[in-house]
Amino acid sequence: MDCSTALTNTAPTPGSTLLAYNIGTPTSTFGDAISSFFTNADTINCPASCSVMNQGCATSYSGTKVTMNAAMPFTLTAQQNVITGYTEYICVKCTTTGPQTITIDNHMVKQALDCNFALFSNNPTDLTLQYDALLPASPEADYDVFYGNHDYAICGITSCTLYDAGCLTPYSGSYLSLGVIGDKFALKADRSHIPGYSETVCYSCTNGL
Repeated sequence: MDCSTALTNTAPTPGSTLLAYNIGTPTSTFGDAISSFFTNADTINCPASCSVMNQGCATSYSGTKVTMNAAMPFTLTAQQNVITGYTEYICVKCTTTGPQTITIDNHMVKQALDCNFALFSNNPTDLTLQYDALLPASPEADYDVFYGNHDYAICGITSCTLYDAGCLTPYSGSYLSLGVIGDKFALKADRSHIPGYSETVCYSCTNGL
């Protein structure tokens, strides 16, 4: 066989590898260069050597999160115990004695962060509302006002609860409530109370962890 054409792309367009955070299993394999990325029509007469490269395919991989086994089928492994998560773009390259060199660039390897560290406070300011007799339960702010999220896709907020100040006991007042609007938990407030009111509350949300 003509070894200059032995290799073909299994995945001709850049793909992605998505990993969940896993403190108990430091690494995970995510494919073989020969099979997952490329096929070799004649492994006997046209043996290939493969490597992982930096994005752009010009230089050897300089990161620490991805490794490739040096022997056929050149298994790729990625780290999955990074608390803060990471995203890297790599190039997978194989060469035969043909000679033939073939690459797939811009393959994304992403490990989600530990969801225990995903949420952070947006340090919201006080809400000042205008009286409106027609708005006894007006949605004023959803959780995006109160919290940011480092990874909405993996660590999305699953529920929110309203507490009295101090966050220990459920909200005991009657002017505020929580309601789901779309896919978010919104703080609702009574704007129809003629004397007005002032309350300090705790708005607590969780992503399930």
